[in-house]
Amino acid sequence: MIHAGLRGSVQNRILTVVAITCLVALAGCSAGPSLGDTTTPDENSTPTATDAAATDTDAADAGTDESETASTSATETSSETATASATATETSSETATETSESWTHPELPNKPMEDKTNASSEPRISSVEVVNTVASETGSGYSNFDLAVHANTSMPRVDPASHGTVDGEPYFLVYVNGQLLERSKYVVHDENGTFEITMRKDGGFDRFDAGELDLTVKLVDRDSEYDDVYGVWNGSVQYAP
Repeated sequence: MIHAGLRGSVQNRILTVVAITCLVALAGCSAGPSLGDTTTPDENSTPTATDAAATDTDAADAGTDESETASTSATETSSETATASATATETSSETATETSESWTHPELPNKPMEDKTNASSEPRISSVEVVNTVASETGSGYSNFDLAVHANTSMPRVDPASHGTVDGEPYFLVYVNGQLLERSKYVVHDENGTFEITMRKDGGFDRFDAGELDLTVKLVDRDSEYDDVYGVWNGSVQYAP
């Protein structure tokens, strides 16, 4: 009976030890992961929200760079276009200026013109010079030239107030062989002035044959009803087209 009791006691202890060992092992397995996560991320795993945001930011930055590049290119292209347009405008202006030099009939003076050449004790036009000459290649004389007029153009209070302004509005007329060829712009009042008049050849004095041309220059005051002649000069020039 004693042996049977001892055997049962030993078996109970063995079972108790085994049970405790199993409990300890189970407790260890449950607590293991809390010490640290040692798992390796899967390369094929789905990107997190943070990764997606970073990707979107990089794409936005790339888009901004492309937009800035496109904007810069557009600005440079616009500048080049504006420069080309300005160049074209300048070229057109120069062409228009050259074209405007072609002769057209000048504005006629208000007629009948009144002779006031005796209003001054001294001739209003003291002399006329041929300037800016181009020597003819076919003979003696000039194929092109302008005129420089030395004159007293001072005309204070020469017109009645009813005609708009009491001070004169002086200008010059140029006749070649009796034909009116040029009319100058209005000139300033100057008791001893020099005024250059451009003679347009194309369609102007190139209508004449080679030889001596008779020149007449008149100093005129514009009037609202009729213009007044204050000075006259006569001379000639050898023309050889």
